[in-house]
Amino acid sequence: MAAESNTDDGRSRQESVGTSSVGQQLPSLSSLFGPPSAMRPLNSPHTERHGIYPSPSPLDRPRLSSSGNLSSSYFPQTISPSPLQSRNLYDTAYNYHDRQSTHAPTSSFPGPQSPEYSTHNHIGPDARYEPEMPRKWSAYREDSRQDYQAAGSRDSSYLQSQDKLRLHLPGQKDPAHDYSERRPSQVPSSDGNPPSTSATSMPSDIAVSKDGLGPKIWTGTHFLPRFVRAAEVPGEGMCYFYDDGSHCKTVIDGEAVNAHWGVTKAGKPRKRLAIACVTCREKKIKCDPDYPRCVQCEKFGRICKFKNASPRAMQPPSPDRGYSKRLKLGPEAYISNGEPPASFNRRLDYLKPRIAEPAPPPLLPEPSKIPDDVLGRAWRTDPFASTPDLITSALSRFFANVDSTMILQFLPEEVFQRWVVTSVGQKSPEDLMLLYSILAVGSALCGDPKHIAFEYAQVAHYAQRMTGVQCLQLVQSKILLAVYYISTCRAREADELISSAAAGAACLQLSLELDHSRESVMTVYPLGLNRTGYAEARRRTLWSLFMLERLGGLFPERPPMTNAEDIYIRLPADLNSFEKQAESHARTFDPYCGRDVSDERSSDTTVTGYYLEMVHIWSDCQASIYRMASRRTSTEADTKLQDLVKRAKNWAASLPSRMTFGGANIESAAFTRSTGSFLSMHFLYHHTMIELNRHRYGAGQLPKDVQLGHSAECREHASRVLEMLNSLERILRVRSALLSIPPPAMAVAVTEAVDVLTASGPMAVLGEVIDRVRIAQSAVDKMKDVWEASSKDGLAIHRRLQKLNRIRELGSRPPSPIQGYRLLPLSDDTKEKELSHWQIFDPLEQTFPRDMDVIYVGFD
Repeated sequence: MAAESNTDDGRSRQESVGTSSVGQQLPSLSSLFGPPSAMRPLNSPHTERHGIYPSPSPLDRPRLSSSGNLSSSYFPQTISPSPLQSRNLYDTAYNYHDRQSTHAPTSSFPGPQSPEYSTHNHIGPDARYEPEMPRKWSAYREDSRQDYQAAGSRDSSYLQSQDKLRLHLPGQKDPAHDYSERRPSQVPSSDGNPPSTSATSMPSDIAVSKDGLGPKIWTGTHFLPRFVRAAEVPGEGMCYFYDDGSHCKTVIDGEAVNAHWGVTKAGKPRKRLAIACVTCREKKIKCDPDYPRCVQCEKFGRICKFKNASPRAMQPPSPDRGYSKRLKLGPEAYISNGEPPASFNRRLDYLKPRIAEPAPPPLLPEPSKIPDDVLGRAWRTDPFASTPDLITSALSRFFANVDSTMILQFLPEEVFQRWVVTSVGQKSPEDLMLLYSILAVGSALCGDPKHIAFEYAQVAHYAQRMTGVQCLQLVQSKILLAVYYISTCRAREADELISSAAAGAACLQLSLELDHSRESVMTVYPLGLNRTGYAEARRRTLWSLFMLERLGGLFPERPPMTNAEDIYIRLPADLNSFEKQAESHARTFDPYCGRDVSDERSSDTTVTGYYLEMVHIWSDCQASIYRMASRRTSTEADTKLQDLVKRAKNWAASLPSRMTFGGANIESAAFTRSTGSFLSMHFLYHHTMIELNRHRYGAGQLPKDVQLGHSAECREHASRVLEMLNSLERILRVRSALLSIPPPAMAVAVTEAVDVLTASGPMAVLGEVIDRVRIAQSAVDKMKDVWEASSKDGLAIHRRLQKLNRIRELGSRPPSPIQGYRLLPLSDDTKEKELSHWQIFDPLEQTFPRDMDVIYVGFD
């Protein structure tokens, strides 16, 4: 078998990657560049031949002269100045001291007065590269008060990484830091006195909480925007900024604005809150509102509860309820919170959350952006020429870990590495664009400082914007950069790149074999590939896009543009044949026919082939349930779900013995660099079976025996998921090199399994369930360093674990309704604790309606 023949090579390659990567990381961009005169213009082969579409490339036109605003030496080799005199190297090249005032606004002001949107930046808004963390999560219903402050640790680590970024590759001057440097006594530390609630407090009275923001003030119907910072705005003066993106002057009509209270609907300083918790009202003491407890209750350890502020606001409190007041945009501009302008769209939910969160995350400071002129120079620089050893190591780490993402390896490693070495001075702009994308993803996957991956991603993004001719490198670059955005929880940018990559794939006809596409006349192939290697790279690129659209976290609310019925290519070849650029005999993909146990071709299909087929079945399952929930009709829904159950079971039954889940097979998959695919396909199979049995139209009206049957199936596959996790943990305890990065599908399946198994059960097995949930939480928590979205899954599992521990501590004592669970006896005459059942009311998963949930539909 091809997999077996490649075992020794895979073992040596894996060990070498593991040893070489220790202590090595990608260099920053500033270490790669020399003087501008040393950067030669690059000629693209696409500018010398007609593209598939006749759209001209910006590379075909002479570029603007860099003289004038740019210094002759991009990175002058001078002694590092003192911190008080240090200036951004980008500022030196960009002459910001001639273009901006001393107190510049931050990127929170996407207007003409911001230095990031000067006249030289003429790229349209569709090409803007704005790093952000879109709010994707709504409100947890369980234990949100007790655990809200846990989010502060992640904020502080993020801020620490930003401080490293400023020291390593500083961006343009941060107004928030300017403010703190100029007036250090006006911003006390988080360990100081509680925030003052005086309506006439000046900036010197501003206090912040442990997460760096102002107090979280609950009005009875909504939270007030939290104070973030104070900074000067040209034309307005000193202003306060809030975590919802709004800002207001510090002094309005001669009256000082309380930084924490903000302004009223009329834009006047808010002079009183008329808010107090129940405890402070009873004791008739002054209340300084904060969340989860006011300052006084926090200080004395009291229970803190708030009631609605007024009779007209008698809705159930919800931390994510929209603000009733208007948001201030400028000196004379206001909007109602229900109708935010386009510039505020990034703060809204991009998609309906799969897992809920107690409150929107605070608006974190954005990493420094690199000016376009600098990005253009970086794009023309071959990073391998400056630091060949580090780039080679980074590429090796990328190829070692790419299988643990949601895409395939679409370039042969040895061929590509050899081409990178031998093509110094010959790489086209499209080649360098792809190389920077690979380095960005590789850096993000391998634990390098986040700002380094962000630098390389900016260069790749700029190159994509400036490349006007469709080519395979452009599609691959967009796929890779979308993976980077997904890993950093930036759904909007990922969506845009995936859509753009799908359009490029359609342009290149990647859904057809090379001989039947518009590129069939090609005789010269990029990246050191021959015709066979290029044809397989096309297939793997299309399959990567197919998987990314479905596994990237946007599906099923974002329908995929790559339709399975419109794919007419073969399944991926085995990796050994791809590395040798040799012909393989992989079968053609059939979107209609399920696996048959007697299929003789099953034994020849690679792990990747089985993985793709399971992704197809899993996505059909998700789409069918989503349509059933959206149309709210049972027409043909049950038949469709039963067909999917049959397809999934046939797929599992057709697996050869070498691909069933087990320790030996995991090791075999590791030697062929397919551990991620191997684990993902098994996790997705069990997740598919859970979903198909858990979500049914009119779940509450189903016959009791049918409900019990579906519930038993859900629990069976959920138990299998946690058993797989246990086995994997035991294997990795001995052979940790087998899997360095868990695949993102694991977090989805594990969270679903925990949700099912902990919904209800007998008290006698509660201790065993808690132990299994602890293992699940530990496994998911290890993923958040690479896949930031998994932190939501980890937090959800953590809260469920807290609730289970509380149930065990209270025992048979009846809980209050606010605790979110109840205890039921097995029968009327058996009410002992060990014979009781617990039932938790609210599910962790929020994708589909509650009345379709067989597990939770009766827990009201």
